Amino acid sequence: MKNKGRKSFTTDVLLETLLQLSNKGCDDFMTFFSEYCKDHGIDKISIQKKKKSVFVADLTKAFKEMSDDQFVAMWSNFKTISYQAIEYLTEARNSSSQADLPRCLDLLEAMCVICLASLEVDPTLDDFILVIVILHGCLLDFEKHSHNLASNIAVLCFEYWSNDSNNDVDICSNTLIFFLNLILQNNFSSKDANFTAAIAFKYMCSMKEVLPVLLAEKKKVSEDEENEENSSNEEAHSIREDLDLDTVQELSELIMACSSNAHVLANPHGRKFFAAAFVTVDENLMKKIHNHLASFLTIHPSHFNMEHLGQLYQLSWMLADDDIKPKFEDYCVQDVMYRSVRTPRGRSHNHKSPFTSMQTLLKTMFRHKTSVQLIHMVARLYDPFIWRALQAANAVVRANALTLLFDVFPLRLEALSVIKQEEFLINQVKSISNCLLDPNPQVRTIAVTGVFKMFNLFWNILHSCNLAKIFQDLYGKLAFDVSSDEVRESVLTGSTLLLSNPASHELLKKILPSINACINDASEKVRLAFGELLLKVQTISTIMFWDVCPVEKIFRQIEHDRPAVCKRLNSLLIPSFFPKGKSFGVWVQRCIHFYTKTPTGARKFYFHVATDYDITSIGNLIKSINRFVFHNVRKSILKAKSNAPGEDDDDDEEDDDKMEEDQEAGEKENTATVVVDDPDTIAGLLETIAILWPSYLKRVKASTRGGEVPEEEIEINKELVKLTLNELSKTVRICLKSFSTNRMHHVLIELASVLDPSIIKSFSRTVIPKLRSLPQTAPRAYYSMLIRCASRWKWGNQVLELILDWLDASYTAATASKTDKRRSKKPGASSSRKKRVAFAEIPNESRPEQALRYLTCFIEDMDVSSNKVKVSTDVLLSICKCLYRAIVECSARVSGNDEEQSLKSWTDKMLIDALYLHLHILGDCYIITSRKGNKAGSGDVKKAEEILKDIEQVLDLVIEKLVTNQNHFDITMNASTLAGCGASAGGSWKDPGMLLKSISLSRSCVEVVLNNLLNLIRCNVPITKQCLHFLLPLIECRTQLDKHIRLFTCLFHEVLQSHVLFDWTMKDEVPPPPSSPPQHDGPQQQPQLVNCEEIMTIFQQILDTLALFARNSPDSFQSLMKDEVRKKLRLSIKFVYDLCKDSKKVNLFYKLISSKVLYSVISDLAEVEKNSSTATADEVMTLTSVDDLPLFSGNFLPILCSTVGEVEYILSDCLPNVMKDMVESGEGDNAAATIHSRADVARALVELLTNIVKPTDNGDAASKPSKGKKHVLGKTVDLSTTTTI
Repeated sequence: MKNKGRKSFTTDVLLETLLQLSNKGCDDFMTFFSEYCKDHGIDKISIQKKKKSVFVADLTKAFKEMSDDQFVAMWSNFKTISYQAIEYLTEARNSSSQADLPRCLDLLEAMCVICLASLEVDPTLDDFILVIVILHGCLLDFEKHSHNLASNIAVLCFEYWSNDSNNDVDICSNTLIFFLNLILQNNFSSKDANFTAAIAFKYMCSMKEVLPVLLAEKKKVSEDEENEENSSNEEAHSIREDLDLDTVQELSELIMACSSNAHVLANPHGRKFFAAAFVTVDENLMKKIHNHLASFLTIHPSHFNMEHLGQLYQLSWMLADDDIKPKFEDYCVQDVMYRSVRTPRGRSHNHKSPFTSMQTLLKTMFRHKTSVQLIHMVARLYDPFIWRALQAANAVVRANALTLLFDVFPLRLEALSVIKQEEFLINQVKSISNCLLDPNPQVRTIAVTGVFKMFNLFWNILHSCNLAKIFQDLYGKLAFDVSSDEVRESVLTGSTLLLSNPASHELLKKILPSINACINDASEKVRLAFGELLLKVQTISTIMFWDVCPVEKIFRQIEHDRPAVCKRLNSLLIPSFFPKGKSFGVWVQRCIHFYTKTPTGARKFYFHVATDYDITSIGNLIKSINRFVFHNVRKSILKAKSNAPGEDDDDDEEDDDKMEEDQEAGEKENTATVVVDDPDTIAGLLETIAILWPSYLKRVKASTRGGEVPEEEIEINKELVKLTLNELSKTVRICLKSFSTNRMHHVLIELASVLDPSIIKSFSRTVIPKLRSLPQTAPRAYYSMLIRCASRWKWGNQVLELILDWLDASYTAATASKTDKRRSKKPGASSSRKKRVAFAEIPNESRPEQALRYLTCFIEDMDVSSNKVKVSTDVLLSICKCLYRAIVECSARVSGNDEEQSLKSWTDKMLIDALYLHLHILGDCYIITSRKGNKAGSGDVKKAEEILKDIEQVLDLVIEKLVTNQNHFDITMNASTLAGCGASAGGSWKDPGMLLKSISLSRSCVEVVLNNLLNLIRCNVPITKQCLHFLLPLIECRTQLDKHIRLFTCLFHEVLQSHVLFDWTMKDEVPPPPSSPPQHDGPQQQPQLVNCEEIMTIFQQILDTLALFARNSPDSFQSLMKDEVRKKLRLSIKFVYDLCKDSKKVNLFYKLISSKVLYSVISDLAEVEKNSSTATADEVMTLTSVDDLPLFSGNFLPILCSTVGEVEYILSDCLPNVMKDMVESGEGDNAAATIHSRADVARALVELLTNIVKPTDNGDAASKPSKGKKHVLGKTVDLSTTTTI
């Protein structure tokens, strides 16, 4: 069907059809085009997208085959059809029925296509031009009803205007207005858009030539208006001119609006168009556009891209003719310069500020310095005010003027001769040098930075200036400026920049050594700048960095400086200690030299080198150091044997045999000829291996996975690792035999931990015995290294078994001594025993204190924490059983029961440590078994459940023995109570000191338990129920709650978060059975909340405790709220509020918790009002701001109401229910008075919250929130300033 329709519209048929249609009316014309569009599948005819279509081509061919008379007659009829279509549109718009409106619009779209096709035939025909004029006049009206028709008319008018035979600007005004509106709307991404942004800008830019003609009509019309009284008979003509005046006014306003549009300025065609509008029309429009743009320049942050705006001004200057260019320079360019000098800037010279934007604009404007005319223009415009600004009283003005002067230096005036120009240059340098000693540090910093940039660029032309004085000020005064570290930094940064100019090297070689004290500057950024200066000097062949700063100073600075500075200094020393082209023996000798100067600095240096230098070179250095150490130690042993031939060395026969085998290979491979006998130097070399080896091994493994390193190099590194490990084992064995200093022992243990224990049996078989034989006074640094070494060898179970033996021996010894005492008390016990012969077993020592130290080191050491997963959980659980006895002992001591105390040798600190380790190990065991249970099966899951039961058992014991069993938590510590404590406790306490000691022990144990519970629940161990069961009895003890309120609050937050996420939201609510009928009578059943009552009880106790703190100890309350308490309470309430809309259970809980807070706040306000001495009976409480609230309420109201949504929720739902509950619960004689007082308080609170929600009147408040204001859902809510009710 579609193909048949296309064949019917051949050129001949189309010609005949058009001739017939031209003699008919609008209805037949619209019918023809609707059939054509339907036949070709076209919904809308768009000239922009279809102007190359087959239909336009067919129409053009048909028009060309017409005779002139036929073409004129056709357009005469088309003109009539156009008039009829416009009349139809007018009638359709005025009538209530608009059924014919779409058909009329489609007809005019078809007329646009016919006009476009006729352009190539005869564009000078009067009727044809009249139709285009008609369409142009209706263009802006059609834009509101049919964007497609308006786009077609605009393109048609543009094509007609751009035709070579037509230059009529009468059809350009509305077209240009249409394109400007289209660009301002910036709606090119929609589906209905007929243009892309690039095409729209291209059309607009192409019409910039008509701007002078269109905008000049305004002046012409205004002159005609003055003579309007003399030409009263031309009323119709004056009406048309008024319409033209409106069009010109609208065009001017659109140009002003587009000129400040960032999207328009970002387009090159847009900048060309507005540059033409800027300078090619008249002076008044130029001033208006500039004033409009200038109003946005000093806004920070500006929505402009200042580079685009600078390009606009530069392009306008280039397009301006000789008549308007001086006016543009004086009024626009110089005004921008003048505004820039007086624009605010940041405190620092590199701080982003409005001045930075203005500077970018001017830099872009003057970027093309190749134009001599532009250079002279800049000097002429700056000359009247720049020198006066350099001497202004305001430091900001001086800083701005100096910055702008450096950007355009040197200024050159066109009227000056060569001699005068040189004098002008000298005066410029003199003015700049005077700014070096400005009293303001910021001006001095800018002057120093600019002077060095100036010298770097124009060193050769500044020889006639007084450079000696300038350099004397720079390096004699400003390099040591005490008042500003930025000035000192700028001197060093500028010197680094000046070194890029080879002409300055001769002078700087003499000057730079005078500022080497900057390496010890108190400011880190000055030291960083000096390090960068030395790195720059290193790249220059004429200056040596050790001439600028002695190497000894660099060594000392590396020893104690921060990593950022040390990194630069280390990079400076790498070529010296890793010299290319030298043998590895030279590298070793320089390493020895480094350690003799500063051991700490050497260690820092090699830490830095380990991750940054070449992998193969690092491996060869490790191998060379290892062979050097082995060679020296072996020679020392041989020398000692030769001096004492009668001594035997039977203890290390195996090492002696291997030493003889490796002697020949060591002499061949080792290149070092110097024998070093200093143990500290040997220890330093071994420390270097210990530092380099871990990073080297990681990098070798990473290179095999990355694929960036060649395979040959990978194989070389692997072989090097194997060889080094083999040789390192020999070195460790021989050093362990030869040296006994602590430093050497530590580094050898560290090296041995990376080796296979089977190849160093002489040391590995002594690790566990050494741990067993160490005295209790052994430092942690020593036994921690042995434990780390054993863990890396996967001997963690042996360490734990040793700890378990010591703990078992402690308990066994205590039980045995107790049994012996009982036996000795038996009557008739014989004192004589029979003699027996047997092999005596070596008993395990009772060393519980050292066992706890070892266990703490194993649990907390960061290096072996990953190895805890590899140990047996059975051993850890066995240790927990031993530690549980210590917890029982702790409860016996707290209760004061001497008969149950069995671990007399354990101190209170040991018992507390045992409790901490017990809970910590149980948590680790649960995490380990739960991870294994996810992979293995149900066995580990059952073990995890048993671990949870053990944790619950410990908590029950603490509650029973340390909390609820005794009443010493709430004892008032005064003399009378202490005196009668023995009687009150049934004689359990012998003196008050024992009671105080037990109270202290109980509080410490509770603190340890709370901290461990907090850590366990943060590690996702499911103990929320256990935590609740532990906290509920504990909150009844006021002294414990007061002591640990911070931990209580943190633990409450974690428990609440766990319930909200898992028990109240993730678990689906069980629906009622389908068989049960719906119940309409009675109140709706509330959703059940698991453990809600317990959580609310804990929260209420926290509120009561904090309220008591606020009344009795305001300072303690403030310190608590500044701590983590305020943050956790706010997070808890916010967390529940954010989820209350998604869950009915959480919504119910939020009502409960907010009601509790509101009740406490109202009660606190009523109590304060009641106790106030200035309040009268008839006076009503007024609250104008949060500052008027008491201490407790003033802290908790922002916690509850920090967003607009929360405030509105409180006002609408919570506060009325709270007041209702207060009225219902009122009892007694004073109940009415109490309710009335609380009602007044609630009324004042409602007024305060209502005023808080109101937005502030100041429009800038949202963009510039001051102190004391909170952002509430995008609004600024004032919580501190006084608000009148």
